Amino acid sequence: RSRMYSHGNAAVPRDDAQVLQVVGQISSWAWATRAAVLQAAESLQQAYVAHVSDDEALIARRNQLAEVEAAQAQVIASDWIPRAATELFNA
Repeated sequence: RSRMYSHGNAAVPRDDAQVLQVVGQISSWAWATRAAVLQAAESLQQAYVAHVSDDEALIARRNQLAEVEAAQAQVIASDWIPRAATELFNA
């Protein structure tokens, strides 16, 4: 479709360097957030699996790692997702 405003860096948005930069940035934030969440999910799964063992030290280590990685993923997601939405609507 054509532009909704009178000027830009290209004839169509798909060729506009500024639009492409925003799309690339949002894509990177989404990729990194997904990676962090999947890593946290894997740690949570390992903590769950450890609970069937009798190894209290293993259970404690897995729980601690799961808590830390879940918190890290939460920090990333709670910062980057709203930022991505803002960038999208400001583009």
